[in-house]
Amino acid sequence: MDISEEQMIYLIKNGMDLTIENICTAKNSVNESSPSQILPFSEQVWNDIYPQVTGIIEAAGITVGDQSINGAKFMLTHELPITVDSLRLYMSVNALNQRGFSEAQARENIEEQIACDNPPEQARISGSTMQERARQLLEKVKGISDRTVDSAVAQGKPLTISCLYNHALRSIDVGRLRGPVNTGVEGASLSLSGAVQNGDSTGKNGVPLSMHPAAVAGRRQLEEIRLSMTLEAAVRLVRKDFNIDAKPLSDIVDFLRQQENDYYENVVSSHDLHDIPENVDLLKETLKETDELKNLPAFALGEMVKRPSITVGELHTSASRMKAVLVGNAYETMMTKPRQDMGDSMTEAFQNVDAILEEMDLDRNAENQRAVRILAYNEMELTGKNIASIKEADAKVQQMFETLTPQIVLNLIRENKNPLNMTVDGLNEEIMQQREIRGITDEQKFSEFLYQMDRNNAITEEERTSFIGIYRLLDKVQKSHGKDIGAVVRNGQEITLNNLFAADKSRKARGINVGVDDSFGERVNVDSSERGILNQINTAYNQTLTGSILRHIRPETLKSLEGADYQNMSFEELNAWMKAGDNDMGQAELFEDINQTLQKALSYEEEVATMLDASELQKTATNMIAVHQVMYGEDGIYGMVRGIKQKLSEPWREKITKQEESMLENLESKADVVYSMENLRSALSEAVHDKEKDGTITAMDIQALKYLNAGMPVAMRAVEQDEFRIPLVVDGNVSIMKVSVVKDGSNAGEITATMQTPKHGRLEAFVRVEGNQIEGYITTEEESGQLVLERNELTLRSVFAKGGLEVRDLRLDGTKPMLYGDASEEEMPVSKLYRVAKQLLTAIKLTGVAADN
Repeated sequence: MDISEEQMIYLIKNGMDLTIENICTAKNSVNESSPSQILPFSEQVWNDIYPQVTGIIEAAGITVGDQSINGAKFMLTHELPITVDSLRLYMSVNALNQRGFSEAQARENIEEQIACDNPPEQARISGSTMQERARQLLEKVKGISDRTVDSAVAQGKPLTISCLYNHALRSIDVGRLRGPVNTGVEGASLSLSGAVQNGDSTGKNGVPLSMHPAAVAGRRQLEEIRLSMTLEAAVRLVRKDFNIDAKPLSDIVDFLRQQENDYYENVVSSHDLHDIPENVDLLKETLKETDELKNLPAFALGEMVKRPSITVGELHTSASRMKAVLVGNAYETMMTKPRQDMGDSMTEAFQNVDAILEEMDLDRNAENQRAVRILAYNEMELTGKNIASIKEADAKVQQMFETLTPQIVLNLIRENKNPLNMTVDGLNEEIMQQREIRGITDEQKFSEFLYQMDRNNAITEEERTSFIGIYRLLDKVQKSHGKDIGAVVRNGQEITLNNLFAADKSRKARGINVGVDDSFGERVNVDSSERGILNQINTAYNQTLTGSILRHIRPETLKSLEGADYQNMSFEELNAWMKAGDNDMGQAELFEDINQTLQKALSYEEEVATMLDASELQKTATNMIAVHQVMYGEDGIYGMVRGIKQKLSEPWREKITKQEESMLENLESKADVVYSMENLRSALSEAVHDKEKDGTITAMDIQALKYLNAGMPVAMRAVEQDEFRIPLVVDGNVSIMKVSVVKDGSNAGEITATMQTPKHGRLEAFVRVEGNQIEGYITTEEESGQLVLERNELTLRSVFAKGGLEVRDLRLDGTKPMLYGDASEEEMPVSKLYRVAKQLLTAIKLTGVAADN
């Protein structure tokens, strides 16, 4: 794929990037047979602009040589602007024409655009992806020292990242080139003595820094870029300007500031903050500091061990001070990554870490290595206890990073809680409570896991059952609050899936529950006490890892581990695998379904808002949909019951039907109705989760159960208002009767029951109770129903008679008398009305008119 000069001129004139779409446009827009005119220029003109041209070339990070000079002359002869962008485009086109088209690179660029929800034709035809460019930008920023800025100013070089980085490389002597350019933490050793700089106007080796205004400004701008530049920020910059590394430092600082302002303003504008106007700044500050923590030195985690009561705000302050000390040097960020981005710099800085771990009989894994480096920087004793404590602190901070959202911060502020004044433990506890309130429950996560599995045809039925078992074991371990893990730790075993399976099986067989109580680890003997404390720390650490594994576990990741003995992996190793495999691929359908659910819920908002408030339920999508079903859906809560029951096995369907049948048998009071509803909900929950045993449970099963659990409190609240539904079971078929009881007022003693019969249309029954006498009517839409009722009049009357009631007037011919007896406001005993309602429903059931064929 060659790009002609005419096409390149078109692209440069129109300020177009080297994308597939733009190249096609250029090819279709130029006339190759009519080339652009070349305008000659004098040697004098060239000599006059030469210093400016070389400055632009250097700013672009391009070597001043024949090719770049020819590029500038090409611009001049075709009246094109000589800029960083035009020169880089010229160089890119020449490279493409000389080296040829790389299909693999173009495919990567296309995939990246698709991942960003952009049309594939917007992908660059050559060159690195935006992610790669962003990482290169970060590496360049790390590789520039204050001395480089001073030197560049002294030589009149442009202050761009590319120019400064190239200048830094040229300034390195031959002897240093044998090692890595960035050697990691200054003077790093186990004590890290000498790593702290005093922050005055001298650089390394005591050489004074330049006081030239341009150098001072450049160093300050570079430092602000370092402090603000994260990978996410770098990606946004590259998207905004592909040649951002060739722009002046001052422009990059402005871009970063604007990015930050835009982000926090968007968060604020997307929420209704009328109730906390004075705390908007706290919201911004909390989001800013917790975001910044992710990219601050991990060495600050040592402060959490030294000071367990340190707050999130204090941790940020401490970590920021460390970053200022380490400016220009490599360091690990507080937020861990599933991939290794540090290269060899940290390994070079701590060459004897592995030897120390081997001597301490500890695994040479990333977590232990990181813990040793953190302890070394903080000059803390290298003990098993301290290593475990650092790993525990690290895991808790990772949990905070993964679960804290702007909405949760806003909710906490609305509750007059300041997240920055909380410890990491305290904030994590608040986050978990908020997630429960917002419907991010264990059932929701399990439902998502099943959803992903249901759409992966490569997973066999055996694997499906196994994966469900693994998920549920992890879920059970997390809910045990350390008891399950503590039992394995006390036995001196490593925390693995197999060991947890075995421990769980053993406890079930013996009927005991081994846990970690408050006295765990307390011994008179010092060594035993230390061992007990270490066990407690390891228990807490692995408990936190369990939560992380559950947040990141994906069926695809488990499938990819086929052949690996992952059930005997340590939780550290298993967590690393799960995080590495959690790339959000394949979740588009899930998010689309969630979005549709949300839109559906929002359409109900006005209708159900009052009921949600009255039932003290949060306005989550699940609650809104569930309440709408209870209020307006066919048969209310029992419509949900029917839907769940249809997907159960035959034995479970029969068991649930018997549970429904018992509701009428036990109908004596409103408490009986509520109790029966709770028993029915519990039985359905057990039935759904029983499907886990054979791997047949689906995401839809869990979602249906969630709706049932959300809707049941609203249905129970209706019982308190003496309005409820009761299943009528005839020959295994279930119909739902809606009942209303009036205990006081002018209509005291009235009972109304309605239902939709399968053969006779709508049935309506009404009775009025006065003393031990009743009067009323039962009608159906279809005359066939009236005939059934009339044939069973004796049955109806005998049921009431057995209940000690005299039927004064009960019409079954389809007529509805206007008024029975005299209106009375005397309150009727509720228990009596419920018993009469039971007799009325029983009588209707026995006639067979309600049979559901």
